[in-house]
Amino acid sequence: MSATLVENPQRVWWHELPLILGWIGVAGTVAAVLGPWQWLLENLGAFRSQYFWLVMLGLLFARHKQLRIPASIFLLAAYCNGLAIGSVYWSGGGGTRNGKSDLRVIYANVLKTNDNYQPLLDLVARENPEVVILAEYDPTWAAACQPLRERFPYYIEDARQDYMGMACFSTLPPEELTVEYLSTSQLPSTRLKLHIGSESLTIFGAHPYPPLMGSWTALRNEELAAIALVAAQEPGAKLIIGDLNVTPDMHSFRQLCQFADVRDSRAGFGPCSTWPTFFPLLGVRLDHALVSETIGVARHRTGPNIGSDHRPIIVDLQIRPVPSP
Repeated sequence: MSATLVENPQRVWWHELPLILGWIGVAGTVAAVLGPWQWLLENLGAFRSQYFWLVMLGLLFARHKQLRIPASIFLLAAYCNGLAIGSVYWSGGGGTRNGKSDLRVIYANVLKTNDNYQPLLDLVARENPEVVILAEYDPTWAAACQPLRERFPYYIEDARQDYMGMACFSTLPPEELTVEYLSTSQLPSTRLKLHIGSESLTIFGAHPYPPLMGSWTALRNEELAAIALVAAQEPGAKLIIGDLNVTPDMHSFRQLCQFADVRDSRAGFGPCSTWPTFFPLLGVRLDHALVSETIGVARHRTGPNIGSDHRPIIVDLQIRPVPSP
């Protein structure tokens, strides 16, 4: 009587895992492509770097197993994701990298429920920026930031009980420093207008709603459109900085850059992922610094973990003369 060998299902599962992960990467890539038409797909498609490595893993496995059709699909998905994420490694700073800067700006989503205030205060003391902008700024954080009010003589605050409060601090005397409510969501954004040498610079600080549901996604897009409109009408150099709750490959982010006539200051400085600090493998970029043509970027980096779910961003800027018309 002959015995029949039965293959171990668990072993088959592990042997096929690279292929399964590759197909997950393909599904995520498709979600990213369809994202402009559906908010949930847009969110699922946000992890382009992770999908790139998943489809690359699937591609290597498929090539090894001589699976021609899966290998072709994985290669196409890798190409699509590579185009989406590749620009972060291509120099686009428009300034002297690591050279002398005219202005250092820190932006931090401090997380309303974060009661560990000292890391942010230490970061500001260490980096010595001219401008600090904070989001999720509530009355408790406002009380803890008294050292900032002593360090920065010019500031404005909208400390709210919800997660949408904002504050802006400056060591430089402003021509304008206001909190504005630009859309129907009535969320605060800050506007700081400075003179750097002979040049004018306007800094917009923003924190629209997160896209946790379809209605919030619509409000986020409305807020971004309102910021783009106001920034487009502002003469001189401009910086839009904040937790914009979009990733760089999302349609709403590209529209903001196009309509406000700004570019991503991160270009050429690597991924600089800011969220979530509690699961770095899923790291994406939600916090952005977008600059107009006459601003060079000497350096763009993320700061340390300050107890928030976001890392702060730190940008060193070079303000160049506006060309004559």
